[in-house]
Amino acid sequence: MNKTVALGVLGVVGVMLVGIGLVVGVALGSGESVGYPTPEEAVQRYVESTSDPGQAPGFELKGTLPVWNGVLVLYTTPGPPGTELLGYRLAKHGASGWLADTGVSFGVPSPPNPNDVIEWHADSRVDYSSELNGVVETAVAFGRTTFSGVAVVEVVFDQGQTHQTVPGSGFFAVAAVGATDVQVVRALAANGTPIIVIDKRNTVE
Repeated sequence: MNKTVALGVLGVVGVMLVGIGLVVGVALGSGESVGYPTPEEAVQRYVESTSDPGQAPGFELKGTLPVWNGVLVLYTTPGPPGTELLGYRLAKHGASGWLADTGVSFGVPSPPNPNDVIEWHADSRVDYSSELNGVVETAVAFGRTTFSGVAVVEVVFDQGQTHQTVPGSGFFAVAAVGATDVQVVRALAANGTPIIVIDKRNTVE
């Protein structure tokens, strides 16, 4: 399991789905794309349009996180029996509205197992910025807590940044610009006591 950038508080919202791909909107005959009015709708439409035939519907929006080049949209969709997919996808704002960009998802048990405490995943993004004259690396950590005693999730990134976030309905996402990976993830109680510490440098508390 894996990782998180806390650029703000995760905003919890409605219902959605995820996939992996290029920027997507509604294609016009000229090759131009028409965007959607919100980042949530852009991602949901993309996930629903790219889901496998026969996959049960059920895109559920779990939250949003503003980042330097758009909004990360966190969601779940049905998976194989006994599982669901938890993922995120970046939405970018263009001249015609919001367009779905790339993202990742991973499988988690359904229903959740409280003994797992936290389920998480890390992703390393490389995006281009004309304003910054080149590529920008961003590490994203996202997941869910399955134990009700978890009040805060703390993530330490490989370039030294440490971010804390309060899970919204158990779900969280954080991102660190300039980072490429996550080193440590801590699930903390309300008094700051670690409930579990996942250290990728092979030290588990």
